[in-house]
Amino acid sequence: FGSEDEDVEPVDKGKKKSEGATACQSYTPAQLEAETAKEIREVCAILGLQNPIASILLRHFRWNKERLIDAYMESPEQVLTSSGEPSPVASPNSPTPNTPRPSKRARLTPEEVVFMCPICCDDIKEETGLFKERCGHTFCTSCWKDYVIGKVKEEGQCDFTCMQDGCKTVVEERTVKELVDEPVLKRYQFLILESLIKSRSSLRFCPFPGCEQVVCCHNATPSSILVQVPTVACSDAHTFCFGCGLDADHRPVICALAKLWLKDAKDDSGSSSWIKANTKICPNCQNATEKNGGCNRIHCRSCDFQWCWMCEKNWNVHGYNGTCNAYNEKSASETKDAQAMAAEKLEKWLFYYDRYNNHDLSAKLDKELYERTEQKIKEVQEASGLSWIQARFMQDAVDELTRCRITLKWSYAMG
Repeated sequence: FGSEDEDVEPVDKGKKKSEGATACQSYTPAQLEAETAKEIREVCAILGLQNPIASILLRHFRWNKERLIDAYMESPEQVLTSSGEPSPVASPNSPTPNTPRPSKRARLTPEEVVFMCPICCDDIKEETGLFKERCGHTFCTSCWKDYVIGKVKEEGQCDFTCMQDGCKTVVEERTVKELVDEPVLKRYQFLILESLIKSRSSLRFCPFPGCEQVVCCHNATPSSILVQVPTVACSDAHTFCFGCGLDADHRPVICALAKLWLKDAKDDSGSSSWIKANTKICPNCQNATEKNGGCNRIHCRSCDFQWCWMCEKNWNVHGYNGTCNAYNEKSASETKDAQAMAAEKLEKWLFYYDRYNNHDLSAKLDKELYERTEQKIKEVQEASGLSWIQARFMQDAVDELTRCRITLKWSYAMG
């Protein structure tokens, strides 16, 4: 999956996509899950493995089916061991010679009265309270359940090993199904799907909240995003950048510059520039100090050191002399130049960011305008007798306004 000749039909709800968007296809999670199941079945048919084992092997090989098959044909034992599978066991009940023992509810032998769980140290008397993984390690069902839930819900893992210290056997899906409830199982299955998407550079989740669409784009290569913005749209008409995952069209700014701009805005880059332009470092404690009065005598609140704002020397050197007698023309000139440059940089950044922020706010208000336009189209239809298609010029105008505003907004990041 993820090649140019897709077998799965993409979703198309007939919604208008962003003009100039990069070619892409949109899929639902169910479609991708069906495709992963197909790949697992193909591996099972070729290698003679059960579905859970084939799924683990595919994830270990980052869903590269061809590489897995080649490696398995060359050295099946090595592939199974490196993927976290116990040694194969041949038995009359095994579907194939390459099928490890399945996990199961453990049973106490007649000689065993109780079983002490190595994790919680509780004495387990009931058979239903024990669970044995296919590697043979047995723990109480409660500990197994807590362990699996923690790995899936808290750590977000779909590939995790047996609880036994040093055991490298990966817990398979049927174990998870037997131990956890439906919400945790769905989370586990989602993590498996996520592992597929992370392994394919041509796949990306739609970043819009609540949207489950997965977009496939073959044109957004690492080299291409250095010179162009791969703007795509899912089947729900959510437009975003496939290159960096930003939930907006940031053309004409490339991904690297857009990330830098947003980072500066988030970190409030202007604050550091303001500090450089309006403060000086205390010569004694190295803390930033602001001059809040007309006198050049600075009293540092951090260390109680008193110094001259002009020459940054100990105030006891010259005292109140009207002017700073320890004035150094060269150092003072350099200080003023540095402060002037910092102040100019701050002013420039605020100039562009203010305009960027203004267009960003206006874009949000345009959504309300879009909704009002739909109502206005109905009114125009009723008053003039125009068809819906003929009256769509109003909606097209709002779309064009939105695109222009986005372009203008992001152009300020290039300032």
